[in-house]
Amino acid sequence: MRGKTTWAYYCPHIAKSRGASCTFKSQYPQECVDAEVVQLVSLASLSDAFVDALHRRIDDATDIEQLKEDIERIEGEKAANDKRMCMLMTQIDSLDPTDRSYERKFNDLQRRLDDLYDRDAGFSEALDEMQAKMTTAEKRMDGERRLLEELDRIQASRHASTSSMSP
Repeated sequence: MRGKTTWAYYCPHIAKSRGASCTFKSQYPQECVDAEVVQLVSLASLSDAFVDALHRRIDDATDIEQLKEDIERIEGEKAANDKRMCMLMTQIDSLDPTDRSYERKFNDLQRRLDDLYDRDAGFSEALDEMQAKMTTAEKRMDGERRLLEELDRIQASRHASTSSMSP
């Protein structure tokens, strides 16, 4: 074994190969940063206003509900667009090649089909974006719930230790 493994926090952009560059060169030992975080969480658990605000954020799931509604709406629009595409493809297939206006009709239907394909791509992009936002919102809410549980645990242990000291 060469030595003890140590962990530290540092700016990941210090290496210019990763895109943005950072001039901050210091590294902080993990133990120091972790101790500060624990202290901040402990202080936050003392703030009723902070805990109440966290409860309100968790209880207010409107962001997630709105995203779900948006996803359902876009999925519905995409499904309707897919049906229109199928109908146009059927119309193209049923064109009579001996018809004098065949080429004009074919070109018109093909142009409309191309437009629907463009709309379909837009729906797919919008769905991907909404689903990414949903994942982020769910992760945020999970993190807030875990933080609230930790704050409750800290408060409970604080109350238990103060009540055990009472005569």
